[in-house]
Amino acid sequence: MLSLWFVSVATIAPSTPQIRTDLSAFSSYFCKTNVQTLSERPFTDAQLELALTDSHKDIENLAKDFARENRHRGYAFGSCGKSKNWIVSTPSSAPPFLLKGNQVHLNRAALKHCRNYSMHAITRTSPIPTEVTTDLKLTKEDFRAVSVSCTPSDKPGVGPELLGLIHWDKEAVKPLSSTLAMFAWIQEKRRSSKLDELKIYQDLNAVAELSSKSGSLEHPHALLLERKQDLAKSGLILIGENRAIAHTYTELAELLWNSPEHRSLLLNAKSNAFGYAIKEVHGQKHLVLVLAKK
Repeated sequence: MLSLWFVSVATIAPSTPQIRTDLSAFSSYFCKTNVQTLSERPFTDAQLELALTDSHKDIENLAKDFARENRHRGYAFGSCGKSKNWIVSTPSSAPPFLLKGNQVHLNRAALKHCRNYSMHAITRTSPIPTEVTTDLKLTKEDFRAVSVSCTPSDKPGVGPELLGLIHWDKEAVKPLSSTLAMFAWIQEKRRSSKLDELKIYQDLNAVAELSSKSGSLEHPHALLLERKQDLAKSGLILIGENRAIAHTYTELAELLWNSPEHRSLLLNAKSNAFGYAIKEVHGQKHLVLVLAKK
């Protein structure tokens, strides 16, 4: 989820990827998981990319190059046996969260590339996410999910990035078979929270289409700030952007709903307008959803 605020453009190059030895503990999970189908994950990283390879030639450099290709700061690699290896890359150079018993603590070592950061959580008493100002006493007894995002200092014109996500109770979404069904589901969720329904605008569709050209999960912050000024001339106040990649519409909806950052935009009380772009990227559905106030 992207909430718009000004970020000055710097000339800092993306950081050199760092080895994440902690991810080696999840080797068996990576070996049994289909490429980029990372549901029910046992780690706290968000937007982690996975690939399986038959190559045994310099596997560490292969993993490091994979991280560079994804513009990520962390990477790991390991063996699945029988001439098969796994490589992963992640936006964070360190585990975003540290788990201590039933409590979650923000790992500030993961924030060294952040200009600023925000944490959101879904409590057990309200479907609308709340911003968290401290990482003390974040327990599964009180929360369904917790996430952390940061505005990167090493990626000019990009951000915020979702670094970490934990959900103790993943809320299921009814099967959705089309774009229309997914948007009807969003309207239903907004109605149940007594929020205005969203009306589609072609100007917002055009922004989403332009924003989706990269086919990645990175928010093109500079581009959206530029388009925000153009939209204002049409009476549209750009509020934010959600991006997700999944194999099915149901999976897209589950990603949006079970991430506190993404859900907070879906249920933004000021929004009453939207636009979208959806296309196939490497056999999966890539969604860009733009929300605004008319």
